[in-house]
Amino acid sequence: MVQINKGEFEEGTKVEERFIGDSAKKETKIAADTTFTDVTEGGVPITKAESIARENVEAMGTVFQPVKDYVANPIYKAWDLKGRAIVDKLNPLDDDFFKSRKEKKEHYDKQERLAFSNYREKVDKTKNYLSTLASKYKEQADQVRETQGDEAANAILEQYFAARNRILQAGNLKQTDLQGTPIDLDTYMLRDDMDLWTDNPDPYPWLQFGEKFAASVYGTNVGYKAGEKLLGKKNLDKLNKLFKAASKTGPWYVKAGGWAGRGLTHPWTVKTLGALGGGGAGWGAADFGYELQLDAMNSLGKSKAYLESSDDIRANMFATAIPEFATFGPEGINRPGIGQRTFNAIDEAVTDVALTAPFFMLRPAYNMLRKGVSQTPGISMFKTKQSKYPQVESFFKETTPMDDLDI
Repeated sequence: MVQINKGEFEEGTKVEERFIGDSAKKETKIAADTTFTDVTEGGVPITKAESIARENVEAMGTVFQPVKDYVANPIYKAWDLKGRAIVDKLNPLDDDFFKSRKEKKEHYDKQERLAFSNYREKVDKTKNYLSTLASKYKEQADQVRETQGDEAANAILEQYFAARNRILQAGNLKQTDLQGTPIDLDTYMLRDDMDLWTDNPDPYPWLQFGEKFAASVYGTNVGYKAGEKLLGKKNLDKLNKLFKAASKTGPWYVKAGGWAGRGLTHPWTVKTLGALGGGGAGWGAADFGYELQLDAMNSLGKSKAYLESSDDIRANMFATAIPEFATFGPEGINRPGIGQRTFNAIDEAVTDVALTAPFFMLRPAYNMLRKGVSQTPGISMFKTKQSKYPQVESFFKETTPMDDLDI
């Protein structure tokens, strides 16, 4: 079994590439549980918390494997090929929001792989060189021992150890790098895919995404309905009429303000803002709620351990009733502070709005194309045809931004 030592591990080092501004999302931190109780198939030691989380991930992975193979993977492939570029182009605020994040992640992964490759190559070369050097010094020491005795031979071996230390120092290596065990926490963190050795662990990303998606859909629907309800307010209707009047009279800046006001109080704008706000709030709230779930599992594991340690039979019975899969063991996992959680929730909400906004831009883009093309001489495409039931159409018809322009 591989042994772990702290080495040069330092808390507070940024390890996450996603940013709002210049702040990193995660930082290194000693795990709450540092007692290794099990090993992976590769012989890497893991704690009780990671062991429980891995068993849950494997169990759920088996259940949802068909969904991943036939739903999630095809969707992600389409997103990766074309979706990301299309959404960025439609985004009115940032034309490379998702592209830049992908490039940052690819750069981060590339640098990590390159550093790991260079490290392995340097270790292998150093091993081979020191092996050759050791053979030569040993052969020389054996010859000297036969003619000059042990003291002279030991002096030659001391020269070898001095040379080996200089070579290791020049290559910024340690003896532990060559032996493989024990390894430092910095190296151990390279396989910490659950981020248990950071200030913001994420053991169940699939659960987090599912909750965010459901909350975003629900929030978008609620926000859209709230926008519709707001349209029934008389004050909003009065504002729209006021802006409409201002856009037709007065100096150019009054007209410009009128056009802007009409756009902000238009039914499509109001409902879209409601949907974007509701969806973003839902996505961010789900991120915050996910952390609360991890808090509950953390506390449940510690409660189970406390009840198990009691001499009271009733307490032991309660402890038995708590399923281990719903905990993180007796020590638990690191938990972020309120500031970190709030930052993460805002970051996720902004991401959701950036993803959703371009889709709402499709409608006005289509209407502008329809309005412009239909007025081109000789083109009949998009021309409005007379309805057989004009009264029914006028009753159900919803106005568009271009209809409101009176062109």
